Amino acid sequence: MKPAILEFLFTAFCLIDGLAAFFSIFPLLGMLTNANGFMSAPNDVWYLAAIVSFPLALIVAGILRGTGYRLAGVIVAAIPAIPALFLAWRMFGG
Repeated sequence: MKPAILEFLFTAFCLIDGLAAFFSIFPLLGMLTNANGFMSAPNDVWYLAAIVSFPLALIVAGILRGTGYRLAGVIVAAIPAIPALFLAWRMFGG
């Protein structure tokens, strides 16, 4: 039972991370083509860190799962996925 729950959570979090990584390309392109210059706003570093966290977490979680560390893979995949779910819930549902 426990491995099935870990597999479900891993798949769900990685799906969320993958979708967020895909959609985070667009703000990154906007930051790169900003007329004021890249990293010119005070919050650009935070936005860049958030944008980069999704693909990095997806890659690291996949590596951890592939080497046999299933629980660590779920935890790493959940790090950016849980705040993304919270923000989506606040924007669309709450």
